[in-house]
Amino acid sequence: MGKPSKFADWSALALAPWRWVKRRQIKPGVKYWFFTVFTPNAKPSKAQKLYLFDRAQGPFLMAEGRETFVVSVRDKAIGRTVFATGEYELDKLEKVRGLYPKPTKDMVFVDVGANIGTMCIPAVKRGYFASAIAIEPEPLNRRLLTANIALNDLCEKTDVVAKALGRDAGKAALHLCDHNLGDHRMGIGSEKESGRAKIDVEVDTLDGVIAPKTRPDVFLWMDTQGYEGFVLAGGAETIAHAPPLVIEFCPHLMRQNRSFEPLWEALSGAPYAYFYDLGAENPVRQSLTKAALDTLFETYETGEAYTDLFITGSF
Repeated sequence: MGKPSKFADWSALALAPWRWVKRRQIKPGVKYWFFTVFTPNAKPSKAQKLYLFDRAQGPFLMAEGRETFVVSVRDKAIGRTVFATGEYELDKLEKVRGLYPKPTKDMVFVDVGANIGTMCIPAVKRGYFASAIAIEPEPLNRRLLTANIALNDLCEKTDVVAKALGRDAGKAALHLCDHNLGDHRMGIGSEKESGRAKIDVEVDTLDGVIAPKTRPDVFLWMDTQGYEGFVLAGGAETIAHAPPLVIEFCPHLMRQNRSFEPLWEALSGAPYAYFYDLGAENPVRQSLTKAALDTLFETYETGEAYTDLFITGSF
């Protein structure tokens, strides 16, 4: 008898062309064609999903992972990443959970700038938190957020607030980014952003959104494109309890919005004592002082560099 052919197994025969394609520098479209023809039941890779996203014809796509999300094909940042990987920056949440010594399963996750729910939905669905308040002023993001909450069966555990947050209640302009739906901006700096459309949105305060009885049990998570100082300025009663707090820290945007001083005033007026730089591979506890934040500001001031800070009161 002759030597058995390596293609005697039909599954090997089907996979062989795809393995050949993967080893060579071939255009993504050709690779995807080979993938769909020869391995129809296999899951597409991240690169193949990015290829599909970039060539999508309709307005929305469904992203599948541990959670399910509908994303806009206009969103070349968060939406594109979620479609390719099923999540967005959840490593930050996992870092915080590793740093925070107390159980959070009975706490309320307050997501300020919730976008389409990529943080608050996993936070509740995975049982990390009991419920969530998702605050999102931009209409398209909020529609997707509401849909994603329903898709993940979290309607009874998540309240959506259709407002921006600031120092005072009222109305304000939200300046839109057409290709990055996580980069809509409040604040005076946005007036200089060329080519941005703007819409008027309702503004409330953090204290106006968080009921007094809820304040001792909240976990605050903020990503408001340099507007965090003004959000905290409107939440003096809420942060008087020094609830665990995560904020984006972007010197470029804070300089545009003139929000660094309001940020420090709000934090120094509350019983916060320490912070962790989540941009570090192994974040360490640092004393929350003006000098420490000034140093951090200088560290991340180049270009549009940013990090996230986990701010705490007692550990």
